[in-house]
Amino acid sequence: MAARGNIKRGYEYLGRVIAMPQAGYGDWLERLREANTSGNEADEVSTLTVLMRRWPDRTRGLDADYIQRTASAARQLPHAAALPLLQALYDAHWKLKWDVEPSELWRDLALLLLENNRLTEANEAVSHVPDVYVLVAMRSDRRFDAVVAANSAQFDIGAAAEREFHALQTEAEKAPQSLEAKLRVINSLLHLQHYEAEAALAAADSILLDIRSTNFPGKLFEDYEEELSRFLDLRSIALQRVGRWDEALAQLSAAGVLLEKYTGNVNQLINLGALYCELRRPQDALSPIGRLVAGISPFGACCVPDARGGQSSACMRLLTISSIAAIF
Repeated sequence: MAARGNIKRGYEYLGRVIAMPQAGYGDWLERLREANTSGNEADEVSTLTVLMRRWPDRTRGLDADYIQRTASAARQLPHAAALPLLQALYDAHWKLKWDVEPSELWRDLALLLLENNRLTEANEAVSHVPDVYVLVAMRSDRRFDAVVAANSAQFDIGAAAEREFHALQTEAEKAPQSLEAKLRVINSLLHLQHYEAEAALAAADSILLDIRSTNFPGKLFEDYEEELSRFLDLRSIALQRVGRWDEALAQLSAAGVLLEKYTGNVNQLINLGALYCELRRPQDALSPIGRLVAGISPFGACCVPDARGGQSSACMRLLTISSIAAIF
């Protein structure tokens, strides 16, 4: 509607349409698209909230990355906007691809519920947090003390890592042509308390062998182009865990020239700079850091305040690497 005439007027008309009792899913979906196009984050969050509440089954077709980005934007708005959306997503039993729970979102939901003295509901929300790193972060955050104390089994990190691994392995077996699904398994192996570095490296080597066995890896893995840089990054981590530093550097260097899923390459270049610093080669770290010219992914935007009012991990790592290199 808005694209065919005055954008502002079309947006206003859509507001009138959805205010009518007979407004349906398509009307609200169009409103969501226009809110996104116009950059009206508050309206986008509130519209997505309505869609999730009224049509939870139909909204399952919406892009998962988009929903996560919108939920992330909601965290920068007053809690009055973030809590309803997170609650609507939770009530709709919304999940990521392969039935993976969005741990970060349920963590944020639990925190908002705790701030509103809704401990029982917060306990329920954390029961759907499988990600080991998220659980570790929650255990170290005093704001979650009440739910950690009430859910000791959930916050047993060793057991959580085992649960996460087996669940992801099951989903990967259902999606043999997905490289991303296999990478989730490798990542979960690296989470295990007894550090299954050898197993993670063996899994990565098996994938690498499959890729090298064909001239058309894109036919082997449907998401090959999008996930290749992350694959090389994870294989480098596994190589580091077993002390094969030169190979780890070579693997990260190869990842550093590839595009990430969101078109730029940030994570691999930061990781490469960090590895050079760990190997006491800070001057070499300046080269990959100097190549950071693309935008960061929606989930790692540098120097954007996080839920605690601090800076993102990507930003802090970038500043640390640059500071170390500047000393020498």
